[in-house]
Amino acid sequence: MDSNLQLRDFYVGACVLAWWVGVVLVFIATWPLLGLVGALASAGLHLRGSPVDFDVNYKVLTTEVHTPRWETDPHPFTYFLAWATGTGLWVGMLLAILGVGGP
Repeated sequence: MDSNLQLRDFYVGACVLAWWVGVVLVFIATWPLLGLVGALASAGLHLRGSPVDFDVNYKVLTTEVHTPRWETDPHPFTYFLAWATGTGLWVGMLLAILGVGGP
């Protein structure tokens, strides 16, 4: 076998291996982001208007006053945001593993 072909096969194998290592590293690196988005969504941290509302929000968070459930529950969009982010990450990783858009 020609040494140039062996060298080419070695480089192709090294590139494929490096690409797979990159896929795994990207997955590991983005996993905490999914947890962060999920934590923010589950905590219901969303914009509630002007900074003047901070005192009201503080009282709600510390349960100093009784407020209706609809005021303390997370906004439904936060659940959708967490779901869309998680789904996007999983679909992106699946496409990367399948080689769609890869080298």
